[in-house]
Amino acid sequence: MRTLALLLLLILPFSSIGQMEITVTIRTTKGGFLSNAKTEFKLNEQTVQSQITNSSGKVSYTLEEPGNYTFFYQDGIKGFDIEVKEGRRGQFSKTLTYDPEGVFARPAKANRSGMAFREIDQKNVRFSPQTGKCGYQIVLKNLRGQPGVNVPVDMVHIASKTKYKSRTDSRGMAKFFVPTGTNYEVDVDGVEAADFIKIPPIKYGVFTHEMPYEPPKMTQRVEGDSIYQSNINQTDGASTHAYCKIELVNYSREGLANEMVYLNDVNSSKVYVGKTNEDGMAEFMLKNGTQYVMHLSLERDVKLIKLDQTRGFKTMGMTHMYRGTEAIQEMLSNRKRDEKGFIQKFDETPIEKITDPKVETKSLSNGLELSMEENGKIPSVTMAEGKMYFSEGFYSKNFYAYDPVRKRVAWAVKLGESGAGAAVYSDGVILINTYSCTLYALEASTGKLLWSKYLANTLYSNPSVKDGQVIVVYDNQMAVEKGKPFVLANFDLKTGKINWQKFLSEDAIASPVLADKEIHVASVNGQYEVFNLKDGASKKNVTGNAVASPTISKEEIFLTIDENGKEVFAVYDRKTFQKKKTVVIADSLFANAEEGACFERMHFQGSRSVRYKDLNYLIYGSDLLCVDTKSEKILWKQSIGFNGDIRAVAAGNNRVWVQTDKENIMFYDAISGKQVDAINTMYTIYAPATSQSKKLCYSDDKGKVFIQQIRQLLNCPQWGLDPSHNLVYGE
Repeated sequence: MRTLALLLLLILPFSSIGQMEITVTIRTTKGGFLSNAKTEFKLNEQTVQSQITNSSGKVSYTLEEPGNYTFFYQDGIKGFDIEVKEGRRGQFSKTLTYDPEGVFARPAKANRSGMAFREIDQKNVRFSPQTGKCGYQIVLKNLRGQPGVNVPVDMVHIASKTKYKSRTDSRGMAKFFVPTGTNYEVDVDGVEAADFIKIPPIKYGVFTHEMPYEPPKMTQRVEGDSIYQSNINQTDGASTHAYCKIELVNYSREGLANEMVYLNDVNSSKVYVGKTNEDGMAEFMLKNGTQYVMHLSLERDVKLIKLDQTRGFKTMGMTHMYRGTEAIQEMLSNRKRDEKGFIQKFDETPIEKITDPKVETKSLSNGLELSMEENGKIPSVTMAEGKMYFSEGFYSKNFYAYDPVRKRVAWAVKLGESGAGAAVYSDGVILINTYSCTLYALEASTGKLLWSKYLANTLYSNPSVKDGQVIVVYDNQMAVEKGKPFVLANFDLKTGKINWQKFLSEDAIASPVLADKEIHVASVNGQYEVFNLKDGASKKNVTGNAVASPTISKEEIFLTIDENGKEVFAVYDRKTFQKKKTVVIADSLFANAEEGACFERMHFQGSRSVRYKDLNYLIYGSDLLCVDTKSEKILWKQSIGFNGDIRAVAAGNNRVWVQTDKENIMFYDAISGKQVDAINTMYTIYAPATSQSKKLCYSDDKGKVFIQQIRQLLNCPQWGLDPSHNLVYGE
C-alpha cells in the first residue's frame, strides 16, 4: 500500500510546555475522503491516542509528552513519524492518500547491482530536431522557489545500461537529449531513482520537468572513509538526505552522553561517525538510496536503517537501549575471577515484555505467512510445545513465541541486545545467544526470564544442551593461559548456576556438539578437543585442521578437514581418534568459519555432514554430496546452486532435503539421489528451514516467517536438529 503526503509544518514560539497540535486529512484515490477509519498515534510501540476520521476524512490530535510518535490508520497502515520536543509548541497538518490498489504507486527502483553503465556527458548538449529523440529539461527548485545550482543530475536508462549525465545551471536547469518512447530513472546529487520519467513515443519535442530540491544544510568533512557532520540545520530532511536522530539510553532509560555512533553504508565503504550529546542524542543527515548498519563502541550490528527506497523529504528518530561503553568497561574490569582466571559471577542483562507485538498473520492455502518489520535475516525457527520461536531479525531485539493454531503471538519480549542466533529449546527452556553479548534463558511457556549472563563483547557460537546442562563458548577477554583466551562453560539449564569452566585456544565453529557424555569442540583454528560433560575433564586434544563441526555416531567421528589445502571428509575412531577413512571432496577449501558477517559466522555450516542410513550427506560449494565412508566414494552428487555457507542438510523418511539458490527446498531419495519432491518458497531463505509433524518453517530477510503444510514427514524442529546439535538422523 502506498501513501501520498503533503506536509505543512509551523513551529510556534518557545514555551515551557511541550504541545503539538496535529490535523490529519485522509483522501482516497477517487477524490473523496476516507471516513469512519480508525487512526492512532503510538509512542514506544504503545497506543497513546486513537480516533475515527469524520466525514471529511479528518482527525485532530494534541500530543504533549516528548518523544517520537508514529501515526497509523486503516488496519495498521503507517502514515508518518513526528517528534514532539520538550518545551516546544507547534501545529502540524498532513494529508495522506489511501491507495490500497497502488493507483499512484511509483515504479520500483531497478536493482543496479553488478551493472556497468555507459556514460554520456550532456552538460553542454544542444537540442536539434531528430526523429525518436527529444530535449528534456529538469529544473530543480527549493521550497522557496530558488534554483538548485550546480547539482549533478543523471537520466538513467536501465534497459540499455546508459547514464545521460548533466549538471544544473544558474537557473537550476539540467538539459538532456535522449531517446523517446521509454522510461528513465532520475539520479540527483548521487541519489539513485530520486524520480521517474516516462517519455511518450513521439517524433520530436522539448519537455520540461520541475523537481523539488532542498540541499542538505550542515557542515561536513570527510576523512578517508569516515564522514563527520555538524551544524545540522535541517531537521525536516532534505531532498537527497534524511534527517536521523538516534537516542541512546541505558537500561534505566537515562541518556548516554559522549557515546560514539557509527553508521556503515552497506553499499560502500563510507561510515558516518557521530557522538551523542549530554542528553544521549546523535544527529545525522544520511544520503538516501541505501541502507545503514549501526554500530556502537562495544556493540555491533545493532540497527538497520533502510533508506534504499526513500525519495524526497524524510525524518526519523529511534531510541536504542545500551548498557553504555563506560559501564561495560567497568563491569569487565571488575569481574570477580578465581585464581585461574575464570569468571565467578556474570552480570545480568534485562528484558522487557512487549504488550503490543507487531506480527501480522495472513492465512495461505497451505499455511500461514507472518509479517514483521524488516530487520535483517531471521535465524532458523524453533518448533516446540506447539509454538514457533523466532527472532524478528538480526538487527532487532524483539523475540516471539507464536501459536500457529490460534494464529496469534503467545508472548513477546525485547531482549537487551539485537543479534539473536537460532533459539535452542530443551526441557521447557528457550536459550538465546545474542551476538552482542548475552546468553538468555527464558521459560518457553511464558517468556519469563529465568536467567541471563553477559558473557563477552561478541558471541559467535551457539549454546548446546544435554541432560540439563548448557554448554557455551565465550571470549574470556584475558589470556590467563598462554594461547587459550576462550572458555568452554557448563551452566545449569534451569538456574544458570556455573557447573564448571575450561580453557580453549579459540572460539568454536558454530556450536559445541554433544554426544552421549562427551562434548566435542572444533575450533575456528582447526583445533579439535573432547571433554567430559559432567566435569569438563579433557579426553582428547588434537592439533588439527577441522573446517566444520563434527557429526558423531556411537563409534565414529565424521569431520571435514583441511588436508594440504584439499577439502577432505575424514572418519575417526571415536575411542582412539585414529583416522580410519578419507574421501577427497575437492582440491581446494571452500569456506572459512572465521570469515563472513556476524550472522553467517554464528550459523556456519560449511561442509558439515548429516549421518543417515550409514551414509553421509554434505554440501560443498553448490553441490549436495552423498558419501559412502565404507567404500570411500562419493555415491552421487546434485547441483543445488550457491546461496551461502549456512545451509544445512536434513534427513528422514528415506529422504534428504536441502535449500537451493532458486527459492526452492529440494527433496532427494536418500539412496539413489533422485529428486522426489520440491517446495517453492517464493523467497530466498538465509537460514536452514525446520520441520515437524508435516509442517515446514522458514524465514527470509524481509520480516517474513512462513509455516507450510507439506507431504513429507520430517523431524528437524530446530537448527542443528536438536539441542545437542549432533546431526545423526534416525527413523
